[in-house]
Amino acid sequence: MVAKPVNRHRVLMRKSSNVENMAPYARKISLNSGRKISQQLSHHFTSRIRARTAGLPRTKVLKDEHLPTPPATPAPAFQSAPPAVAAPDVNVAATDPLADLADSILKNHPKLLVPPPVENFGVVRSDSLAWIDPALESLPVSFLQDSLKGKSAAMLRVCAGIRAPNLPQHLIPPFLDVQAWNLETEMPSHMLAIYPLPGTPNPAVTLYPIHDVIFASHCARWPKCPQTTVEAPSTPGGDIHLPVVRIPIPAPAAFPLLASYLYKKQPNLVLKNALPAMDDAFLATLTPAQWLAPQFGRMVAGKFSLEVLVGRARFILGFRANLLALGVADERVWHDLQRAWSVIRVALEVKLGQA
Repeated sequence: MVAKPVNRHRVLMRKSSNVENMAPYARKISLNSGRKISQQLSHHFTSRIRARTAGLPRTKVLKDEHLPTPPATPAPAFQSAPPAVAAPDVNVAATDPLADLADSILKNHPKLLVPPPVENFGVVRSDSLAWIDPALESLPVSFLQDSLKGKSAAMLRVCAGIRAPNLPQHLIPPFLDVQAWNLETEMPSHMLAIYPLPGTPNPAVTLYPIHDVIFASHCARWPKCPQTTVEAPSTPGGDIHLPVVRIPIPAPAAFPLLASYLYKKQPNLVLKNALPAMDDAFLATLTPAQWLAPQFGRMVAGKFSLEVLVGRARFILGFRANLLALGVADERVWHDLQRAWSVIRVALEVKLGQA
């Protein structure tokens, strides 16, 4: 495979309201960099940098005949099915193993889920961004994150238009050829192979197409992924050639929610998806006071079984473990996670008669 020219300005930059508060020299650098990148967007945006993996063999995994015809409106990427809702418990026996597990969760985990008091936790390194694009090295991370907001929704839709296969862990190749059905913006840069930490019996691997700049700009511990040039096909359904990056994380089932948040940045997205599935119409009727943990927790305890609540508690703790493993310090995601955890703790205490 012949390496393609490197594009050093492939990420759209736009002005931020914070730029005017910078020192004159820093403001000049940020604005000049942002203008230069924006001016070259239409010509360069879809090209990828540094074909470091040139020469590796292609692995044709997906066949056209095995791929379903995509719907007119593609389903959002990184979606997981809402948990099944069982009938609420009337009483919980003291000797019930599920009750013992719930009690153990309450006793062994803190009431507050906050970022660890570690110096520089969640601080994204400039060299990690420079690995993706040298033009990003001198830009403030907040400026980069703000610049990505304008097109991250389209990037997510492009990811939703990729058809990825289900493969066992021992058959994950270094590259995958997959079909791209949505061509409205930059193609994904990589295919993530997410699997549990070593020691997990029968580990399953799930593949997710992603844009590495989204994750590298939010995750301080994001690995330096191999960089190649990924060009959009000429027509929808054409092949793209993605490098595969294997990443073990503590809670693979909670990864789609984190990925969805990093692309969408929607308020309450983590809160709503960390709690048991509830109808939006019902949530819209809640007053501000009812959203507070004591009132909302009692309401949740009356609507859902102990099994569902324990499952949500474990999901929240797994989501937190992923944040720690990837080095995510986003204030909103931690705030929403804490709100969900407070509600679930109250609901568990009500179920166990500890409230």
